[in-house]
Amino acid sequence: MSSFNLSHYPETNISRFHEFQAPKLVAILNITAIVTVLLATCFNIFILTTFAKFPKLLTPFTIHTVNLIIIDILGSLIYAPIHGLRSINRDLFRVTPLCSAHNYLHWVFPALALSQHAIICLDRWLALVAPVYYRQRKTVTSGIVATLCAVVYINAWLLPVFIADYYHEKPPGEYCDNMRTWPLYRTVVRITTAFIPQGIMYFSYPVLTWLISKRRSKVATLQPTNVMTAVERTVVEQPEIQERKSTLARATSPTQWKKGTRLVLWLIVAQFVLWAPTNITSLMTGNGVQLMYLNDLNSISHCLGGLLMIADVIITLKFLPNLRKAVADHFRQIFRR
Repeated sequence: MSSFNLSHYPETNISRFHEFQAPKLVAILNITAIVTVLLATCFNIFILTTFAKFPKLLTPFTIHTVNLIIIDILGSLIYAPIHGLRSINRDLFRVTPLCSAHNYLHWVFPALALSQHAIICLDRWLALVAPVYYRQRKTVTSGIVATLCAVVYINAWLLPVFIADYYHEKPPGEYCDNMRTWPLYRTVVRITTAFIPQGIMYFSYPVLTWLISKRRSKVATLQPTNVMTAVERTVVEQPEIQERKSTLARATSPTQWKKGTRLVLWLIVAQFVLWAPTNITSLMTGNGVQLMYLNDLNSISHCLGGLLMIADVIITLKFLPNLRKAVADHFRQIFRR
């Protein structure tokens, strides 16, 4: 299997397999994707400002949604312009610094988004298998720490190969926007930063779906007073946190668990449908598969990332009614001025 050392290939093979075969189509679709990403980013920024305006919306569960929104915003502002530029004028990507920035961001932001989706799944599992711990010890801070640990974990895997790729000698005048160093290590990195988080999500989907159907009949029989009593037993009676009791009660109630879990399930479905083409084409590209339209398909598949961001926004607002109401109120307040 090729290690992506292009000097092993004749010049004709390099140009045939690594040029875009339909550059105009790739450019048009990526421009459309950029517009979609900008629209999704505007929605995400507005939702983020809504959380800032209504801090009571922030719970041990919704903090994961906030972190995902921040990752999407940063990816849109930092990575999306470079990827769009690559699709419009790939000739610029014959310079090592620009290629290194593209390669690093191309791996890091999707891995961060996948990890955050996996963290959201694990949050649902924690609420299921350790409900007392979830009510007593799960905090907003723990959600922030989980995301920061994911950032450190991903960079610990990715930085070595990107440093090696930066100093790797490239064939003069050839494209450098596909990594060529350490192919075996890159496979391991793809497993640890992409396939494992996806495995957590795809395993969780059927199990959580079954649990929702099983709990459906039980939720109706639970008394709200029992939920409040459980929460009151786990909240320290201090004046400064009294006003958060009702928010915590709603966040840990069986009904809220079901809504949060359904949100996760739809996020998993959207992630699978809209990210699978990118996974397949990126894996083929990274392993040196030579197909005439592979680079075109890989670039076009990344356009689905914009749709995934839109889908995340719609799903989040659908299954978090308090957030949906707050966003609507915030929107009306702005336009009344």
